Amino acid sequence: MLFLSSFSYILPCIVCYSVGQPALATLYGAVVVVSSAYHATKNPAILWLDVPLAHINHLLTLAFIVKGGWWSMPAYFSWLAYAVTAYYYGQRTKTLIWDPDVDRATPWHMGLHALTSLCTAYSVFVTAQVE
Repeated sequence: MLFLSSFSYILPCIVCYSVGQPALATLYGAVVVVSSAYHATKNPAILWLDVPLAHINHLLTLAFIVKGGWWSMPAYFSWLAYAVTAYYYGQRTKTLIWDPDVDRATPWHMGLHALTSLCTAYSVFVTAQVE
């Protein structure tokens, strides 16, 4: 299922391209390929690409959407609250994304993919309208 949820990154890829951000669109296209490849194979070598690529995308997207100010930031902060809770709190408590029971962890991870995609697409679109 995580393999399929990785395809949700097509949405921000399309939105970035449509608002004239081809570099971000290319990076989100790379996320689709790398994330789906990792989740399909669980190859640890691919994880070494997946994690840094996700962080690079986050930083470059944030650098773009911060220009949208209060129009783009509520969606970003919603995503950030979920990500920090599901990832870092989950890591500390071995729950949520880090739950040893894959059946309980997978929906949280899929939620992270989906929420990241939706919030990114929305924030990028709104920022492009404000600029």
